[in-house]
Amino acid sequence: MIADYLPMTRRSLMEQTREPLTSRFAVFLEHCNDQPLVLPISSGEGKGFVGLVDSPSTKINLGLTASTAAAGGVINLEPDAHANLFSPINDNQHDGTVGYRFTFENIPLIGGEITLVCSEPVDVIVAHRDHSDFELEYEVTTTKIKSNSASDKAARGEIVLKNVQKAVRPLKAKAITKKVNGGNRLLKQTTDNVDIHDETESSVQFDYSNPGEFVLVQLEIQNPYSGGQIHRSILVKTELESLVEVSPLDLKSSFVDDEGDLNLIFSGIDFDRFEVVLLKTLITVEWNGKTLKNSRIELQGMTQNGHLILNGGWIRTILDQAAKKYGSCDVFDDKKECWKVVVAEGLALDPENMYRVIATLSSAKNPAIGKNKNLLSNAPTKEETEISDEMKRGRPPPDFRRLQEMHLRGLQSASQKKIMVHGYCTSSNPFPDSHFTNEVSFADPGYPTSRRERRLGGLSGGNNWSNDLFARKIIQYAVNNGITSCGIVAHSQGGLAALHLYTYYWSCLDYSSVSGCRMIQSVGSPYQGTALSSAADLGDIFGFGCGKNDDLTESGATSWLANIPTWARNKVYYWTTSFKDNWLSYDYCHLGTDLLLNDPDDGVVEQSRGQLSSGINRGHKVDWCHSSGMVKSPHYLDSSRNSEMNAYACY
Repeated sequence: MIADYLPMTRRSLMEQTREPLTSRFAVFLEHCNDQPLVLPISSGEGKGFVGLVDSPSTKINLGLTASTAAAGGVINLEPDAHANLFSPINDNQHDGTVGYRFTFENIPLIGGEITLVCSEPVDVIVAHRDHSDFELEYEVTTTKIKSNSASDKAARGEIVLKNVQKAVRPLKAKAITKKVNGGNRLLKQTTDNVDIHDETESSVQFDYSNPGEFVLVQLEIQNPYSGGQIHRSILVKTELESLVEVSPLDLKSSFVDDEGDLNLIFSGIDFDRFEVVLLKTLITVEWNGKTLKNSRIELQGMTQNGHLILNGGWIRTILDQAAKKYGSCDVFDDKKECWKVVVAEGLALDPENMYRVIATLSSAKNPAIGKNKNLLSNAPTKEETEISDEMKRGRPPPDFRRLQEMHLRGLQSASQKKIMVHGYCTSSNPFPDSHFTNEVSFADPGYPTSRRERRLGGLSGGNNWSNDLFARKIIQYAVNNGITSCGIVAHSQGGLAALHLYTYYWSCLDYSSVSGCRMIQSVGSPYQGTALSSAADLGDIFGFGCGKNDDLTESGATSWLANIPTWARNKVYYWTTSFKDNWLSYDYCHLGTDLLLNDPDDGVVEQSRGQLSSGINRGHKVDWCHSSGMVKSPHYLDSSRNSEMNAYACY
């Protein structure tokens, strides 16, 4: 359990940090043949690519319409083809796609049009990004539709623009899915499962009946810097599972255990559906009928049964300070109490779905503590007045403490290892074994599994786990292999999973026998998310990759990171990398992701979004990319950095 004083600047637990969704490029999913395909392009200058799906030998001709060319527009298509556009989200697998880069300039302020001709019928992805780098902010809301007809749509979605008043023209949207025709994937631009309607200058509504369909919205907006017309796209995947009605949370019971800690048991959470939730409460203390100003304690923890435990040292310290400041405590209510604990707020969040609220406490509750309440009013220990680590993290469970004591006394041998942890959508350790000693490579223990895995009957092509599920899999792996003491060296999402593990669970990370070591070290970890969620959705349409991971989106990572305390971040040593940016050339790590990311980046993670506030930044290194198949070598092969991580890793 995690506990800390809630800053007075934050008035409510409901003030959860969530970054807005953004779009910084335009993408068109079309079918191309020998007849000119005409698509809009933003004013000014920029870059883009044409991607061919399942037809790498197709020849293309890219140009401008006569009017755009006559206005001075220029477009340049590079002849070299780049294979495997989706490899960064597909475990670097061959996917049968090829891409061609292009640049454009001098497109007039009213925008322009490009033409594309293909030598044979082929599905194409045409994307471009203008140099204004304007990020359009938007919001997607979903609601259930109550209907007695089985043929009616089950849910309604709405996309609303946030940082522009309106589009230059009404928003245009279409539904997209994939159909199979003789083993080939073909785009299907309309579907009976999604109904687009009510397109306006600031929003689009759509109804849908089945999850997994996509709505692609095209926007033409005014560049806030130049005044020219630019294009942005929003791709939304419909998900019925995300439509969760918020249920009432209730404080079922409470008691003080023999160690003097306050136990709170909450009900109202459907654990058959959610399995694990992040439960958060705001606890205050009243003295002589008034809430003490220094008594706002935020208690949170991952739970499978609604049980939270607050270290009693918090209450004892608060009451001790009140007694010294105010003197005696007078009886003020019919229960003959002069002080009481109040659960002022409570909410449950789903760690598998962007930490959305699934249950809330409707009103403040006064726990009926009864037995052992006197233990909360005892004088605090010296450690408690200084806010000990146990107060912040909670007491280790009894079995954990017994095992720890046996290790310290030398009564049981320890299995001490450096665990090498991979990232998203892969299943193997990317670090060379020869660069490390006393290491083991994490492998999926098969349990626990996620709702998504069970719903889809298992996943192919890699792993797509929430940070919480990933962390619990690391616990299970260590238990299965008898690892009792460890440090973690992680790549990509593995760094987030390791930090989540240390924050919310007791594990082999908690009693390494090596002093002065580094508990968690990571390379290329998107602690603040990555814009590749758009690529994951595109890959999903064409059958590539593992699908979007909410915890790795910019908005989802912000929600996750908002609940990670400073003391946990302090245990992370991290590195970022990128390509070397030469002023006179178009540089990148990977063609398919370059349009989505802000420079500098490693082909998956932007340097700015690889930063972890309160973590230990070990620096940024250029000429290294995120994974194999990119322009530069993958950063996990850097022998110099690996030597340092090996030397300092806990185990």
